[in-house]
Amino acid sequence: MRADEAAAYFVTHRDDDLTEAEHLLLTSWLSASDSHVRALNRAESVWQCFDQAEDDEILAAMRAHSREPGPRR
Repeated sequence: MRADEAAAYFVTHRDDDLTEAEHLLLTSWLSASDSHVRALNRAESVWQCFDQAEDDEILAAMRAHSREPGPRR
């Protein structure tokens, strides 16, 4: 799985919207390499920065845009 795909799974996972197949794919990706786990942990750290910036208008707009549903593959 490419990093951009993993990022998409991360965002979906934050909303608890992973299908069972997607969850298994993410779990498999994480168990394949420690670097994958570190990448997911970094993404979580960055995401927490957004959670802590609730009153920032620009970050709020970015957050809203990132949570908009994208096209399904």
